[in-house]
Amino acid sequence: MIEKNTPKIIQSLQQAGVKVMAFTAAVTSRLGECGSKVEYARWYALKKLGMNFQKAFPQQKIIFNEITSKDYNPPVYYQGILFANGDRKGEVIAPFLAYMDFIPRVFIMVYDSKSNLEAIAAALNEFDPTIQFVGIEYRGAQQYAPKTISKEEFTKFWQRMAHSAKAKTIDTRR
Repeated sequence: MIEKNTPKIIQSLQQAGVKVMAFTAAVTSRLGECGSKVEYARWYALKKLGMNFQKAFPQQKIIFNEITSKDYNPPVYYQGILFANGDRKGEVIAPFLAYMDFIPRVFIMVYDSKSNLEAIAAALNEFDPTIQFVGIEYRGAQQYAPKTISKEEFTKFWQRMAHSAKAKTIDTRR
C-alpha cells in the first residue's frame, strides 16, 4: 500500500455516513484453472489491509451480464468492489448506479488514469447531469518503488504459483 493512512481515511468517511466503495479495472474470472476468483482475492487482500467496503450497498454480488463484449467477462460488483473488467469504467458506472437506484449528489473518484477519470465524468454527466464529479488524478504510484526483487525471489515466487496452479489451489499470501 502506497499511502499508509488510506484505511483510516476510508474508515472515517464510512463512519461519517459516506458511501465508499472500490472501483477497479481488474478482470473478473477464475485465476487460471485453480478455481479461486479474482473478485474474492481482491476483496480479501483489501480487507487484510483494513479496507472493507461491504457496507456500501446491501447487495453483495451482482453480475452485469448486459455489459459484455467478446473480449471481456461481465463486470461484477462484489462485497463493495466494482470490477469494470478492463479500462471500461465509463461504461460500467451508469448501469451500476441505475441498478442500485442511487444518484449521488457528489461522486469523488481517485484514480491514476486521467482518461478513465474523463470517461467516468462523461458517463455520469450523461446519466444524470446533476451529479457533481470530482476526479483526482493520483500519481503517487509513479513515485513508488518497492524494494528490488532478486532474480532468485522472482523465480521462487513464480515456481510457487505454478505449483499452486497444478495443485488446483492458489496461495495469495505474496
